Amino acid sequence: MTLHPELMESLLEAGRRDVDLLNAGGTGMVLRVPYADLDEPVQLADLFRGSCGTDAPIVGVLVLPPIAEAAPPTRVPLGELEMEKWQVIFDLYS
Repeated sequence: MTLHPELMESLLEAGRRDVDLLNAGGTGMVLRVPYADLDEPVQLADLFRGSCGTDAPIVGVLVLPPIAEAAPPTRVPLGELEMEKWQVIFDLYS
């Protein structure tokens, strides 16, 4: 799959920010709102269309550690109900 250079740069920037979040929190997962300045909701909708994406507007992102060294973190788009569910789970563990 070939990505437009601007899309690739946005994806790399989101990955860098997520690595910082994972490292700063010392955790295995991060729950956050999408990066609006990178137009992340649109990117995630395109990347996850037909797999584990959501038809609802993307209001949250579940960030998982990279699956391989030097790989970007895995980002899972969440609709409003999914975001609420994961927020309850995160609150239980914090």
